[in-house]
Amino acid sequence: MRLKHIFPLSGYQDSSYRMTPALMRARARYQRNNTITGISVALVIGSIYYFAATAVGVDDFGDVPIPPLDEKTIEELKLEQKSIELVELERKKRLEAAMSKFK
Repeated sequence: MRLKHIFPLSGYQDSSYRMTPALMRARARYQRNNTITGISVALVIGSIYYFAATAVGVDDFGDVPIPPLDEKTIEELKLEQKSIELVELERKKRLEAAMSKFK
C-alpha cells in the first residue's frame, strides 16, 4: 500500500512529506520559545534527579536498631547465601562452557 493513501498530504507538505517554506515560516515564531521551554523543563528535571541522588547518598542508617538474630536464623541465612553462591558459580560455568564453543 502506498504511503500517500495512509497519510494524506496537508497544505504544508510537499509530495515527499517534507515541510514547505510556508510551514517553516509559520513555525519560526515559536521555535525560540519552545527551545527555552524545553531547556527549562530539562533543567528542572535534571536538578530534581540530582537532588534525589545526592540526598540518598548522605542517608545514615546507623541510628536504626537492628534486632538480634538467634543462631537458627543465622544458620539459615548462611545456607541461603551458600546456595545462591553455588547457583551463581554453576551459571558462570555453563556460560563459560557455552562461550568456549564459539572460540
